[in-house]
Parts: sequence; structure tokens; C-alpha cells
Amino acid sequence: MIDFIFILTLVGQQFLSIHNEFYEVIWKLEINKFIIKAWNGHTFIKDGQFVTHVVNAKRIVIQDKTFGEGQAIELQHEDGSKSSILLFRGIPFVLFQFTLRNDTEVLKLIRQIKILTACVDCNNHPSNLKALGTGGLRSLDEKHGSYMWLAVAEPKSREGIVAGWITTERGSGVVFVGGRRICEIGSPN
Repeated sequence: MIDFIFILTLVGQQFLSIHNEFYEVIWKLEINKFIIKAWNGHTFIKDGQFVTHVVNAKRIVIQDKTFGEGQAIELQHEDGSKSSILLFRGIPFVLFQFTLRNDTEVLKLIRQIKILTACVDCNNHPSNLKALGTGGLRSLDEKHGSYMWLAVAEPKSREGIVAGWITTERGSGVVFVGGRRICEIGSPN
């Protein structure tokens, strides 16, 4: 497999892209948003964006002790924090990593972090979808959340999306949903 980097221009917008055999992630440089496409070409994450403003984006090759070699879109935020969108060969997940930065001598107590928002397109009308999380099975009519993980799917085909934390080593979080939008992914109050 040949690994390559590319930035292309299409109707005046610049894109940065990473991919594996399952997904393609495209970062839209001019508007600081991302989309995620499945292997079949379906764009199931639209208008994804990090809550903290992004000032720089670059594509890097990474080595992870658990997942091996992968690709990432590394994002530098205006507050000095860093986010990465990661893909690894053979891993059917898109991973997100967020790193806080404190350049002062003063200890900061952070009670809540809103990391990202995204529109989720499960190829179905929202009334046909159900959300399953730590609060049980629910419709998408009301905004609700789940600690650590949340699945949104069409029950008959089981086609959908799961968002959640893979470790609680350094914190935990909640995922909120309402309509077709995963509204917030971040730490609890």
C-alpha cells in the first residue's frame, strides 16, 4: 500500500485527507470543518467541527503502541491545545484525541470541555432511528446524553454510528444527541 499526502483545490477550497480501508476523513482548511466517508462513499459525518478554533492543520504519520502505524490530521487550536483525527490500518474506527495545554505556572481546574460537534447522517429519517446509551433506548425526538458511549442506529438494519471513549485513564465524558446531530462530545459537568 502506498501512503501519500495530498492537498487539492476544488472550487477554491483546500482539503487535507487521510484514509484507510474503512474510512476517509477530509479536513476543509478554509472553513475548519471535517467530513467522514465510509468505504462505500456514504458521507455519514457532515459539518464536524471542534469547539475551539483551529489555527493550523497538517497530516502526519503516527506510531501508536496499541494500534500501530497510522495517519492523523493534527490540529493546533488558538488556545494551544491540540486535536488529532486518527485512522489506523485494519481498525474500523475513526479516533479523536484531544490534548490540553497550560503554558502558565498556575494550576488550572477544568470541569468541562466541549470537544466537537457533528451532523450524523445514518441514511435514514430521524424518526426511524433510536439512540442507545447509559440511559437506555430512546427516540431522537428529545436531546439526551449518555456517559462514555452512545449508539444511534436504525433498529431493523442495525446501520448506525457509535461514539464513545475507549479509555477512562485520563477522564471520561458524555455524548449528547438530538435529531440528526451529535450535539456535544466532551467531559461531564
